[in-house]
Amino acid sequence: MHGVLAVGAIAAAIGLALPMGASALPLPITYLAPYHHVQHVPSLSSTLVGCTHDSVMPLKWSSLLGSVHWYAHTTARSCRLPAAAPGVGSSVTLAFSLAIALPIATFPGASTSTSVELSWIVSALASTSFHAGGACPAVVVNPTNGSGSEFCYLGGLASLTGEAYLLDRTNGTVYYASNYWGGIWSSAIDYNDTDCAAFHCSTLNYTYSGSSGSGLAQSADWWINTSLDHSDSYEAVTVLFGNVTAETFGFPASRASAALDLSGLTYGAALASVIVS
Repeated sequence: MHGVLAVGAIAAAIGLALPMGASALPLPITYLAPYHHVQHVPSLSSTLVGCTHDSVMPLKWSSLLGSVHWYAHTTARSCRLPAAAPGVGSSVTLAFSLAIALPIATFPGASTSTSVELSWIVSALASTSFHAGGACPAVVVNPTNGSGSEFCYLGGLASLTGEAYLLDRTNGTVYYASNYWGGIWSSAIDYNDTDCAAFHCSTLNYTYSGSSGSGLAQSADWWINTSLDHSDSYEAVTVLFGNVTAETFGFPASRASAALDLSGLTYGAALASVIVS
């Protein structure tokens, strides 16, 4: 840790003007919104197969507030086919990643012990559900060798996760956070798998529904402890990942849904501070 220095002493020691949003007194150096010098790199992806429906709100980053907002809802349904036709699968995935990179100042010295803390406040509503209109079809067993199989699956997953690291822009070295954030998620699964060999059949049934952190405001904090070279340039980087997936296969007249809400005044993610000490 470093003691308190005057504004001029910090600027002289660092050799550059502190970015807007960084407080100069007292040490440690604290970065708060608005984040005028932040670089943000969004990435969006979608995969749709079969009979699906989705609704999505654009991914938004506000440098003024340091906030991230997004909304996505997906539904997969078993496709309508003639009664004699086999079931087919449907699946839909909407996902995003958003990298937020903040240039940070460092302390004098070629190998100065430094701690960087990235703190976020996150509130997201993750939800999943499924409905099977009937049981998984019976296995059709080969009358000659007694083999056969039948597989049915319904599932939804909604999740928000993240990671943080420090990037040395001078030489490309990456310093990862020493801790892990469990994220916010919801999952619902109905699984049925029957396999037959030599007229002996075994069935595995599995049903699960659970969630963690959904709808609750929570802190997402990462710590990076390392030695930094004052002559190099560094960025503190957070990457957020959002995913909503719904799948159905085999079950008749079935559907699965997943949603992740990071929108409006109630939900969202905000970079509360970055502290260099």
